[in-house]
Amino acid sequence: VVAVGSCGTLAGLAAGAAWLGVGWRLVGAAVSREPEECRARTTELARACAELVGGPPPAPDLVEIVDARGPGYGLPSEEGRRAAELAARTEGLFLDPTFTAKAMGVLLALVRDGLEGPAVFVHTGGEVEAVAAAGEGGGRDGRGP
Repeated sequence: VVAVGSCGTLAGLAAGAAWLGVGWRLVGAAVSREPEECRARTTELARACAELVGGPPPAPDLVEIVDARGPGYGLPSEEGRRAAELAARTEGLFLDPTFTAKAMGVLLALVRDGLEGPAVFVHTGGEVEAVAAAGEGGGRDGRGP
């Protein structure tokens, strides 16, 4: 599971999965664009990457896109806030409130829906924003998550 904004990270994962011939389930949490736009852009970028390196193009159904925009791009969502708090409290993992927190919310929803087997969460950054948000009393006790 990875947050998807410009679609480049997910496209790279898709191109790499196709190159390696692995059967990964790649889930992108769309945080900035409509899911269908993300799917089209990711597919286009992944095919271009595969062509550039001489690899096989990814299958069209390799990527799953989940709408994680919540109230909008750059705006925190309640699901993301809860996911960020849980990640900080249980794993010491700080997530920024408008990007990676929304992706973690998608991963938690997948687990609640019965996801089987191991899962990988790709943390793409936002540490400065996450620490700033924690310092602004983001947790229940007012001291951060």
